[in-house]
Amino acid sequence: MINRILLVVFSIGFINSLEETKIEWSENSKLTIEDFQSKAPNTGTMQTVQGHTTIEYQFNNYELMASRNFNKDVTCYFYRSASWIDSGQDTDRLLRYAQTIFDMNEWQARELRKRFRENRSQVLAGKQSELYEQLTTEFAGIQSQYSKDTDFGRIEEKQVEWENKIKNSLVDLADYCKLCKPVRKKK
Repeated sequence: MINRILLVVFSIGFINSLEETKIEWSENSKLTIEDFQSKAPNTGTMQTVQGHTTIEYQFNNYELMASRNFNKDVTCYFYRSASWIDSGQDTDRLLRYAQTIFDMNEWQARELRKRFRENRSQVLAGKQSELYEQLTTEFAGIQSQYSKDTDFGRIEEKQVEWENKIKNSLVDLADYCKLCKPVRKKK
């Protein structure tokens, strides 16, 4: 019994520490070196970065029935305590690469909000995880293509192209920002 109580207390403490170190995506703020709080496992061969981002969604059954959109229910986070960056001459490029991935995750979050709205009956039936998994698979391919095209942010011309593509996608999905209310379709 004591072990279970300690586990619960430890788990709550761990969850609270993660909550304190997460940053919600915002178009007005950018990641800084201070946002990478984990120690980098520097092998001495090259500089590296690991940014831990997630897209989380949570529905309250009562609110779900009354809601016309799901924007406020889907959030894109960056976890500071689970992210690291090597310092050195390539730090600015690594920081830019991590920010681009974070922006790409907001693009994915907006697309998820859109798909939840377009497939409201599926969400109300409790099958939102199917939409989430499908979109996660699609964006894994997009992120992989970005990393390949830019050589992890090293090819400046391709980096700028991808930043513009992501920015345009965020604009195209502006109705699906977290605090936005999508325009209602006319019947």
